[in-house]
Amino acid sequence: MTLNNELVGVLRNMHSDTAKVSKLLDKIKTAHEEEPQIKMYAMKYLREAFDLSIAEVTSVGGWSGFGGELSDEQIDSLIQIPS
Repeated sequence: MTLNNELVGVLRNMHSDTAKVSKLLDKIKTAHEEEPQIKMYAMKYLREAFDLSIAEVTSVGGWSGFGGELSDEQIDSLIQIPS
């Protein structure tokens, strides 16, 4: 599971421009839409880009964009990325 360093940088820039977590996940999903392990990729990207723990990103799997039940608003409130 190799991450795209350019995408990591894009995610950091998006966050510094006040993008919410749901928008970051949308970007990851678009970049890896054919990836069957997209939830794992998304967690790894968030961990790499923002130095988050596995516990801090586990709710990614429940996001509605990946077929779960958590709305954008819910995922945005559950995953906190430090400024």
